[in-house]
Amino acid sequence: MLRCGALPFAMAMPLACAAGNSVFASNHPHALHSSGGILTASASQSTRLAAGSLRYHHEEDQDQIFLLNTRAIGTRCESDAMCSGLVCEAYAGLGGAFGWESLSWEQLAAELAKPTPTIIYIHGNRVDCGYSKSHGLAMYRSLANRRQDDGPIRFIIWSWPSSQIRGQVRDYQVKAARTKQVGWQLAWAIDQLPSETPIAVIGYSYGARVASGALHLLAGGRLGSLELNERVHPQRPPVRAAFVAAALDANWIRPGGYHGRALEQIDELLLVNNHLDPAMRFYHLAMESGARPLGYGGPRGLGQFAGRVRSVDVTGAVGRHHAIEEYLASSNRVTRVLEQVAQFPARLHEEQRETETELAARP
Repeated sequence: MLRCGALPFAMAMPLACAAGNSVFASNHPHALHSSGGILTASASQSTRLAAGSLRYHHEEDQDQIFLLNTRAIGTRCESDAMCSGLVCEAYAGLGGAFGWESLSWEQLAAELAKPTPTIIYIHGNRVDCGYSKSHGLAMYRSLANRRQDDGPIRFIIWSWPSSQIRGQVRDYQVKAARTKQVGWQLAWAIDQLPSETPIAVIGYSYGARVASGALHLLAGGRLGSLELNERVHPQRPPVRAAFVAAALDANWIRPGGYHGRALEQIDELLLVNNHLDPAMRFYHLAMESGARPLGYGGPRGLGQFAGRVRSVDVTGAVGRHHAIEEYLASSNRVTRVLEQVAQFPARLHEEQRETETELAARP
């Protein structure tokens, strides 16, 4: 189990990156070592699998799992760089075994052209490229209890250049600045999906910062000099979103804020907050703004958008931890929120009375 350090956003568990290789896991996409590593098949089994036809979905429920990795692109915000530099992989299966198989962007784009309900998960800081896979699969597992009759989903793990760099505070600040460009890249990718595709976005820690920026851009906003100049789908219905331990200034999503148009592109935003999370407690010390983060206690001053945001405080259950594994393991309230986000169409109204008291925004 990962444990956070004493300062914000410390959550690294480095694993070797094997981008472009086929690594197969036996039996089930949920089969992971306790350390988080993917179970690998024998060499002979991998050879047999490589010779077969792979299915880009989970054998039982037909869900699809993809990884989109922008690490080779860095902070470039250009369509050509995205098309040529995205590392795309599918969690593929054959004969009861599963593993990661490389795809070209053209192959993946053909899959994405289908309006399958899609969940995009964006991880936080200090996640090496290898760990982003098991990290994303852990989030996928947390959604496994959603109603089966809701039908299959497409689950996308968004992997961005977040590996730890030297200097703890410098690491936080450099990655915070980097999320602006990563937000543009995510917005570009979402814009490639058919406008009728139901979408949910789940962001954890700095991943919430990326997601918020992307949704702001999709609504027509700007991040400094960055904007989506050429749109494939200029009109897109609002999406559903969940931010867990959101590491962005709490006032950014207010109208007129740095991400002030994000809520225009969100149908409902569910916040999972924890004011004992060390990353939330010490966020203001690492950021020049000195502001409290959104994941500490939620936003204020949302005006007409206040009804779109609900918060669940899991301080009592999660306590002094920041690792996503702690959030998923310590509180069934977290998994309930994520399951709600994963349901297409929305089932929130059926559960409104049950969850209303615990999903009340903090003052």
